[in-house]
Amino acid sequence: MIEPAELEGQTLLIGITRVTDDGSHAQEQYAGTASISDKGSYSLVTLVCNDGETRNYPFDARSLERAAPGEYRLRSTGEVITDPDFLMTWTVTKEE
Repeated sequence: MIEPAELEGQTLLIGITRVTDDGSHAQEQYAGTASISDKGSYSLVTLVCNDGETRNYPFDARSLERAAPGEYRLRSTGEVITDPDFLMTWTVTKEE
């Protein structure tokens, strides 16, 4: 199991799929360097993204996996991320 401290300073590739009631979906991808904050009952992953934005995500080991070596292309920008350390994926269901 991946522990929060393992993400500190590592490169993460994050994929988010947003699904609505009618089944339509939109996908987002971000890559950047992670830092971890201990918030008592949970940990927060702060990602300084390659696009200049900073994004925060709750730490949840179920959303994480170690990335296989290789090149990963962000669909929205075409940016290639080489050998990220971890992949984080989320599916968010939004009711209309």
